[in-house]
Amino acid sequence: MAFQARYQRAAKPFKWTFTRRDLHALLAKLKKQHAKARRLRQRNTSPKLRIRVLSHASACPTHRPSPEDGAIRRSRVAFHLKYDGFRALCYLEQGRCWLISRNGNLMSRFTGLSDQIAAALDVGDAIFDGEVIAADETGRPQFYDLLRHTRAPAYVAFDVIWLNGADLRPLPLAERRRHLQNILAKGSAIISEPLSVTGRGHELFELTCAHDLEGVVAKRLKDGYGSRARWLKIENSGYSQNEGRRELFDSWRA
Repeated sequence: MAFQARYQRAAKPFKWTFTRRDLHALLAKLKKQHAKARRLRQRNTSPKLRIRVLSHASACPTHRPSPEDGAIRRSRVAFHLKYDGFRALCYLEQGRCWLISRNGNLMSRFTGLSDQIAAALDVGDAIFDGEVIAADETGRPQFYDLLRHTRAPAYVAFDVIWLNGADLRPLPLAERRRHLQNILAKGSAIISEPLSVTGRGHELFELTCAHDLEGVVAKRLKDGYGSRARWLKIENSGYSQNEGRRELFDSWRA
């Protein structure tokens, strides 16, 4: 099968340059906003909560990959499925959990999932980068079911950048993945790792096309988590759930 994709995008992790003191200040701010939102909900008010200290890099110009692309077959590169859902940072501290969107908003619609994540993990404090999804019986993400709340949401954690008071961002991805595997329970329906391989990106992409999945993400195992890290998103041009999505969001904005 020829390695073809509609386009390949370069992306970066969240821009995040906090010290430990900054982290605890942010968590304290989140707690205050969570309490304020709860009070406002009791008065039937719907506030828009925003955390301005987080941002996400925009996509770089598009590029069409080829089967001979070295990044696709290189053994020093990890590949995981690209999950169709909502990107979110997951904060845990003292048995509490908050999900924050790429725009810095508190994702209050997933409060139930946040409580389940906090109960499922035995950590003091941690920050994960991942995706909120809703999977069907076969494990395939169903984006429209996630929008409509017709399936239970789950969190796919593809990175851990803070753990029990330690900043893991300078560590290479290979070490952060080992920390992540030690934290997560096997077979959990609440929070899990992404399906991933090392050095066999072409085969994984063929699998995504055969099973109507969104695509794959390539990351160098030696990279830390920061502005210099380079992630490549290779999307399946025949992905069926893309149909009508732009019109859907345009209708919501209208």
